[in-house]
Amino acid sequence: MDQPSEDLSKLEKHSTIYIAFHENPLIMSKNTFDSNVGLFGGAVTIESPNFFSGDYGVDPAYDQVYKPYTLIHENNFYRNQAYMSGNAFYIRSTKEIESEK
Repeated sequence: MDQPSEDLSKLEKHSTIYIAFHENPLIMSKNTFDSNVGLFGGAVTIESPNFFSGDYGVDPAYDQVYKPYTLIHENNFYRNQAYMSGNAFYIRSTKEIESEK
């Protein structure tokens, strides 16, 4: 039987890296995660990213508008575990955020 989302959201999140409600680009590249343990996602937990379409800022290096995204590239995950769900990596979308436009 699946655990209701409301019950799971009450649990404290334990993970090596915990990211919540990010609105900007998230890039994780060339990392190694080894022997991490968490409740949801032993190595990385991302909760409620805001992927709404729309412009969230200007990249000063290129003077271009960017939209939020998550890129996970060339990472290594070894012997990670989670007690509830996710093993090494867990992403959960739980909150709907209205567009400000």
